[in-house]
Amino acid sequence: LVGATKARELLVKTSLEYLDSLAADAGNDASLQSEVASAYEKIGDVQGNHLFSNLGRPRDSLESYGKAVAIAQRLGASEPALELVARSYYKLGYIYNFALGRPSDAEAKMRLAIRLADSIPAKTSAPAYRVRVEANGMLGEIEMYRNPSAALDPLRRSLQISRDWAAALPNSETKYLVSTAMSRLGV
Repeated sequence: LVGATKARELLVKTSLEYLDSLAADAGNDASLQSEVASAYEKIGDVQGNHLFSNLGRPRDSLESYGKAVAIAQRLGASEPALELVARSYYKLGYIYNFALGRPSDAEAKMRLAIRLADSIPAKTSAPAYRVRVEANGMLGEIEMYRNPSAALDPLRRSLQISRDWAAALPNSETKYLVSTAMSRLGV
């Protein structure tokens, strides 16, 4: 649509002003803080994550993902908060690698996301399949370009976790994720 980018830019600007105000006023309201953190993550996607339709501003997305992490980390060890932090870290890694050409920073963020995602089952008793599959898969993707042999371990882990998920919850989505993980490995 003609003018859609300008409208999207205005929406992001207005949303950020509103979110910054909400974040300042959220106090100890965990529910509101969680909503604000999720909204920052979504704004980061729109600003510059090329996995989504975006405005081409990856540096701005880094700031929004950083705000999402900062808020979600204060929420403690709940499954949604931990998943949001892990997701934001692997999205930061993706931006660092594919948009900003900073592979060392990307790898560090991805590994942090994986450590956090892998800790979720022990901390919450929730399997956190999606965030674990995605974090490992994305690390494998960025390693394919730098060090293909280093990509094998996270890609294999992504496949194993997706298979576990499909066994626990067999549906079209989990089957699709298994096939995606298999294709990344060339299996």
